[in-house]
Amino acid sequence: MDAVLITKTVTLAELMPGMSLSEDAYSEADILLMTKDQRVTGTVVGRLLGFAERRGVRQPFRVQAAKS
Repeated sequence: MDAVLITKTVTLAELMPGMSLSEDAYSEADILLMTKDQRVTGTVVGRLLGFAERRGVRQPFRVQAAKS
């Protein structure tokens, strides 16, 4: 049986591997960081956290995630 997906809004601190972006993600300087439908991995979360510290990341993110 396939997992039921829901769309929700999360902060960077709440972003988890396995989620998929529902819209493009940008830095505070309008740099495209991730594209819509890209799957979030642990590596992606780490890179976004590092980028957020240096340049800023627009939040919140709209994502699709398995219904819990």
